[in-house]
Amino acid sequence: DSVYVGMVVHGNGIYIMEYIQDINNTETDTKDIYTSYDTEINLQPLPVENFMHYFYIIVFPYFLLFGTVGNCLSIVLMRRYSGSVWSTCGYMPFVCLIDLIKLYVECGNDWLKKLYNDEYNLSEQILDMSNSVCKVYSFVYHLIVQEKEWIMVAVAIETAIASKRPTLIYRMCSRERGNAIMLFISVMLISLNLHFFWTYGLVKPGDDPSINVYLYSNHVKGTVSHE
Repeated sequence: DSVYVGMVVHGNGIYIMEYIQDINNTETDTKDIYTSYDTEINLQPLPVENFMHYFYIIVFPYFLLFGTVGNCLSIVLMRRYSGSVWSTCGYMPFVCLIDLIKLYVECGNDWLKKLYNDEYNLSEQILDMSNSVCKVYSFVYHLIVQEKEWIMVAVAIETAIASKRPTLIYRMCSRERGNAIMLFISVMLISLNLHFFWTYGLVKPGDDPSINVYLYSNHVKGTVSHE
């Protein structure tokens, strides 16, 4: 059976579903469908879903605790030896700091999300604060994640030099050269990620002619015609 959706057009966007019309031309108000969906369909979580829920709540705080302690100790130790050993010890404090930020953003956010039964997402709350915050948050997070990967590439190159040409260690792996490499990586990634300031942002339905937002219940998903 075909199901047709009644939409209201505002500006250039199509984003409000008012009714559903079946093949017999019988119209049904979407409010009735939403109400019946919420009250009559009560899906019980599967055992694996319950397990994952409590796994997040119980285990993730330990990840946060041990990850915080381990990364903080690594930062202190690596900073202590960064002036007298290879530049690798200068790279690692930044890697540990980025890992600590990722730990709180990803693991911490997932823990809060499960703690509030998937009804609260801190990252989404931050992104929705304003258009400027959305751009800056996206830019900074992608920048630090990419920064870590490129720093690890530099560490891998130094390891190859140390194993293949150990006589070049003191000339190629100095602290000054390491600082110059990190500066180059930072400038390169900032330039590559500047597009976030004009390609990311909060878009309201109907504001952008290239975006059509269709909102409809899972009750009719798969049978809705967009024609």
